[in-house]
Amino acid sequence: MTFWIFIVLVALTGYYILIAISILIGTLRVKAISKIKKTYPFVSVLVPARNEEENIGECLTSLIQQVYPKDRYEIVVVNDRSTDNTCDIIKNFEGQYANVICLNVETLPEGMVGKQHAVKRGLEFCNGEIILNTDADCILPPMWISRIVDSFDEQTGFVVGMVTTVEKGQRASFFGKLQAIDLIYLMNFAIGCIGWGKPTSCIGNNIAYRKQLLEDIGGYDSLGYTMTEDAALIQAVRKKTNWKVDVALHKDAVITTKPVDKLRPFYRQRSRWILGGRDTQTKTIFFLQMALWFNLALIALFPISFFVNIRLPMIVFGAFIVKLLIDFILCFSLSRRIKRLDLLKCMLPYEAFLIFYSVLIGFGTLFARKVTWKGETYRRKNLVEK
Repeated sequence: MTFWIFIVLVALTGYYILIAISILIGTLRVKAISKIKKTYPFVSVLVPARNEEENIGECLTSLIQQVYPKDRYEIVVVNDRSTDNTCDIIKNFEGQYANVICLNVETLPEGMVGKQHAVKRGLEFCNGEIILNTDADCILPPMWISRIVDSFDEQTGFVVGMVTTVEKGQRASFFGKLQAIDLIYLMNFAIGCIGWGKPTSCIGNNIAYRKQLLEDIGGYDSLGYTMTEDAALIQAVRKKTNWKVDVALHKDAVITTKPVDKLRPFYRQRSRWILGGRDTQTKTIFFLQMALWFNLALIALFPISFFVNIRLPMIVFGAFIVKLLIDFILCFSLSRRIKRLDLLKCMLPYEAFLIFYSVLIGFGTLFARKVTWKGETYRRKNLVEK
């Protein structure tokens, strides 16, 4: 039995190393923003908001303070059936600033997901040549619009930005720091695929695309019913158009999203991402599933090893150390390029956290039949059938 456990660990470790090397090369193929352009195309920033009275004010303030000509961008905020003071706060900004537009969504058509419908309605009012999507719980750095726009060239139709939960120099909870590293880890797989010319996923609160691109994919409605409209959109770009997908690799293009403060909402958030990725059949999810099997092997084999062979626990622990080093290299490489090496201080506890949460969520989603978002529940079968 010792021999077979050893073979399983060697096989999983070797395969994970190959995946990591492929992802690392892919991320290195993505060039950082090197040339600051002085062109200012008219752009639209689209912000869907549902019950975000605690966050929407900071978000809009950061957008108003963008270092970009005020007459060259508009902020389209969609109040998605909020039951708190979100609408009043948006209206207050609209009254003060000419480039803020407030839209109210009062009903949700049958067969639509809340956020997806809010984005759809907002797009109808966007006049920009380039549309930037973000969320109401995000803080945008002053140069955000400029750096995202700098990432577009004549061949680029879609740009992916990076996200963190901890601003540089900001005090944050330990759980918030773990989530920041987790986003770096997950973005490695998405950016690695983009580097190889096979874009499959992104995080939808920091993306931008040409308005023409929506027409080229057959309109936003062509994405169908989905909880992860960002992944569906980037895949439609790859499959239906010749537009290039690029990454805004610059510290000024990294936005900050509010971390969840408890394990349950974290579980729901990551489950929604995994289910959406699986149902849209992204390669990123395939890579993460392989990591899941590696993590499962470490969890299962470590206690078993004590009853099999006195040397086996050290072998399992050695596999854990190898995985830790691999993940550190991936996160170090990407963090260095956006000047956020400070995020890696919690790498060791994060690795243990990653192993346990990925197994828990990975197997939990195998039997999931519904997805919860913003207090609303959607049955998963609809995500697959429509």
